[in-house]
Amino acid sequence: MIHLTTETVPPEYLAFLRERNIPYLIAGRNRVDLPGMLAKVKTKLKVKTIATSSGGRLSGALIRSSLLDEINILLSPIVIGGYSIPTLFASPEPKWPTILPNKLHLVEVKSFLNDKM
Repeated sequence: MIHLTTETVPPEYLAFLRERNIPYLIAGRNRVDLPGMLAKVKTKLKVKTIATSSGGRLSGALIRSSLLDEINILLSPIVIGGYSIPTLFASPEPKWPTILPNKLHLVEVKSFLNDKM
């Protein structure tokens, strides 16, 4: 796990991360620069593939930045309801026409009956 943060993070927070041995990378001034961050991870850590199980905000930001190559979605048939429940890909509203939808291609579908393959 690597914590992503910005140049404006308070020094106390970085000290908090260091005290707990939580690795972190800094990229971006007021917001995390995702393309810059991924470039750092690739060059500094020699990482070629990243898997994230993040919430909707990071997933949405990665999609908006065209930084995802593959999306695996596991659906569980339950209903929660509510307006504050996080969505699968939460991100800022698109600014048409500068941000267009990303086209996805279905590669595979697997159905699991009774939690078995």
